[in-house]
Amino acid sequence: MEFLWSLCHKILNWWTVFGLVSQKHYTFGPKVATHRAPLASVLPVLLTATKLPSCVSYAAICLETRQRLLETRAWLITFKFWLRLHYRSSTSSLIACFLKESQSSVWLSVIGNKIATMGFSMNSFADLSEKAVFVLLKQRLVDMELQVLRSQAAGRCSPLRWDTSYTRLPEYFSQLISPHLRRAFMLARFNVLPSAVLEGRFKKTPYHLRFCGCGLEEIESLEHSLFYCRRYKDIRATYLDPILQKAIGLSEELKLCLLLASQDLVITELVANFCCCLIRRKNGLDQGD
Repeated sequence: MEFLWSLCHKILNWWTVFGLVSQKHYTFGPKVATHRAPLASVLPVLLTATKLPSCVSYAAICLETRQRLLETRAWLITFKFWLRLHYRSSTSSLIACFLKESQSSVWLSVIGNKIATMGFSMNSFADLSEKAVFVLLKQRLVDMELQVLRSQAAGRCSPLRWDTSYTRLPEYFSQLISPHLRRAFMLARFNVLPSAVLEGRFKKTPYHLRFCGCGLEEIESLEHSLFYCRRYKDIRATYLDPILQKAIGLSEELKLCLLLASQDLVITELVANFCCCLIRRKNGLDQGD
């Protein structure tokens, strides 16, 4: 009996470790900045798979691809396991006795503390079913995750300003069949198209000195590349002018939203083709006129 009791403790404490690992290694807060080494092995894989430069954050990729943080995934599994034990264990089983013992385990303490940080208490779930409790906990976790992602993804290399809803994958993932077009469009959404601005991020060039070489003496920003740069005048006339002619009078920000956040397949394909041609020309594969 003592052996079974010890085994029960070990099993439940393993789930505690599983939950804590996600907290220590995969959370993006200043308090755990020294525990981010395991994430360093995950981020290069994501950057390689998406072919994005290293200035793009893990949080920004999660927002764009609608992927859950590893911490959220770990806690969802832990909560599901805990609820199954609580609701489905027989009242005469060893697990039930363990859950009712006066001295709470480390595992239960960690879960209780996590639930408290989410704004709930154990008594909040007294009259709810297993499914209702899990749905409540999941929704709160997702809401908290979104707040973390939005704060961590804020910056220049982020698609944050294009979307307000994060419930479904952006349309271009399914609309653009060609991987080259999809990648080119993604680079534009992340504001990492090849440019003096992107190059300056790695060379530490002051932002106000990241000029375009087209002769206009302007910073080679995303807006400059899409709307003004002389080097892309011919491809702009082919792909973007049919769209921009209908957006006369709009601000640059609204024009960018029209080009990069539209659900219209025709607009998305035209912008993706422009970005693909821009990349080829920037890499010297297309000299232009």
